[in-house]
Amino acid sequence: MIHFIMSSKERSIIYHGKIFTIEWFENESGKSQARDFYESLRNQDRAKVLSLFERMGDIGKIYDKTKFRHERGEIYAFKPQPHRFLSCFCKGQRIIVLTGFTKKSKKIPAKELKRAQDYFKEFQKKEGGQSE
Repeated sequence: MIHFIMSSKERSIIYHGKIFTIEWFENESGKSQARDFYESLRNQDRAKVLSLFERMGDIGKIYDKTKFRHERGEIYAFKPQPHRFLSCFCKGQRIIVLTGFTKKSKKIPAKELKRAQDYFKEFQKKEGGQSE
């Protein structure tokens, strides 16, 4: 059985795998846009997302670019169709899920990429620059 979404005082862990720990990004007030988006999804869509998180956490790589890929700079995307969860890799074998949204066109909307980059900067400031 997979154990997901265990909250701790400092971070909100989605999945603790053999290789990576996957976590929600939370702002200073403890709010997580990505977690809120995830919670708004149907159970079937949630299962797709969790399957990708589990695969990355346990295997350390998703070879299928239709499911996970580098987007730009420090930003990577989990791609459970038709949704996207933008994330970054951090020290300590951690992946931080920054944002989530439903993709409606071929390209990731610039505003979603900017939001992920802004959350990444906020995360770095909060964590003391812990990106990999």
